[in-house]
Amino acid sequence: MRFGLHCAGDRVVAATFARGVLRDHRTVPVISGDPLTAAVSLLTGLPQTDSRRMGSPEVASFTFEVSEILRPDVTTPVHLVRVSPRSAQGSLDPFTLPWLATTGAAGPRILHLPGGHNARGQEIVSLDAAALAHLSPATRSAPRFVVTAVGSLLNPAHELRVGSELQSRFPGANIEYSHQFHHTSFAVRERTAFLNLALRERAESIVTALSVAARGAYPGARLFVATNCGGSIPLTRLAATPVDALASLHATQAMGAAAVSGATSGTLTFEVGGERRWCELSYGIPSVVPALHSATFGKLATPASNVRFGARIVASAATAAGHHDSTVAEGESFAAAGAARMPRVDWLMTLLQSRNEAEMLRSKEAAEARLHARLVSTGVPPEHVRTVESLVTATSYGNPEVIALRIRAIADEDRPLAREGVQA
Repeated sequence: MRFGLHCAGDRVVAATFARGVLRDHRTVPVISGDPLTAAVSLLTGLPQTDSRRMGSPEVASFTFEVSEILRPDVTTPVHLVRVSPRSAQGSLDPFTLPWLATTGAAGPRILHLPGGHNARGQEIVSLDAAALAHLSPATRSAPRFVVTAVGSLLNPAHELRVGSELQSRFPGANIEYSHQFHHTSFAVRERTAFLNLALRERAESIVTALSVAARGAYPGARLFVATNCGGSIPLTRLAATPVDALASLHATQAMGAAAVSGATSGTLTFEVGGERRWCELSYGIPSVVPALHSATFGKLATPASNVRFGARIVASAATAAGHHDSTVAEGESFAAAGAARMPRVDWLMTLLQSRNEAEMLRSKEAAEARLHARLVSTGVPPEHVRTVESLVTATSYGNPEVIALRIRAIADEDRPLAREGVQA
């Protein structure tokens, strides 16, 4: 049995998935103003609600949809440490975040350091770490820093050295490195790292509260959180990369609509709050785009589902091959149902150097093996894990030995997901 919990702004909804069937929904209203408190209340009350069935040892996992309660901290000052051969010219600043303007929060303080690597990971300018002396004294015991260096995707040495210097000057500092987020744009990596850092404190409190409540109710259950791409990852990873769950609601709702309609591939249309949405399903989950495009936060280096708004025009939609339409009963939640039915998903996106085709294939196979091992470590049988995307692309014309790997693997803890065109 698998639970899905949707932590919304005004209520918390739980759904169950057992033996291939979506079961009842339970709702707890948010009274105190904090959905997290309501989620904890629902979790602790589940065993008493139906002790005979809910308290059985077959309760396997909880998957939480928490995007609506993830709130960035806009009050704590942040320094952006940029490592590049030259500083930005004129008034052009690659850092933009529409959300900051709407909150009225002060923008981050920026410090430029000479340094950086080229597209092959070779140092082009020596790092001048002495310039860190220009940083103003820390006003808090744990100041925040975002470190972004040119060429850090292939060689993060300058970012890591800056981080080491910052830790020695500001013990206990919170440091986010942009090379942990895969994107070829310096600005996108920096923006993603900045937002991830702003989300981490709230994410840590969510992980702690939900873990304590779930472990108290069902000690043996595994805990997961829904992500932007229509899958789930272990709940503990939310504390490290909350940006991966920042916009997970649309993908989770699409998964719920797919579960209600029984769809695993083709076009899916569904309605939420009177608004029509649609997406393409592949391997039981929505198709994805490599970077999240958000009107609120800008472009972010995190894979996201490609759920679009407005009814899709298809000829004879009711009878078109591969087309599915889904509605949900009043009082139920696509998001809770989607969380309950959500498979494990893991990604690997990186740059590496490869001198020939054989070396490239070995690197790709090793990366796929690492992804499979990570999914198996979450409790999924090895035979239920599969690679659904494995791409190798060249990064630039002038550097043929530098390639980009993009690999996605999925797993279902109950049974393998349906293959394309084959009924689950």
